[in-house]
Amino acid sequence: MKLSYFPGCSLDGTAKEYGSSTQAVCQELGLELLEVPDWNCCGASSGHST
Repeated sequence: MKLSYFPGCSLDGTAKEYGSSTQAVCQELGLELLEVPDWNCCGASSGHST
């Protein structure tokens, strides 16, 4: 099964372990994560800094 995946910049910057575990679990379950093409920042990184 293929699933759309929005990693966002916050995941890479502050929650790398969460991203890695998500990918590992999905791989074990036979799920293919397809990164949403040309995604834009949702603003979470800016929101956490205020």
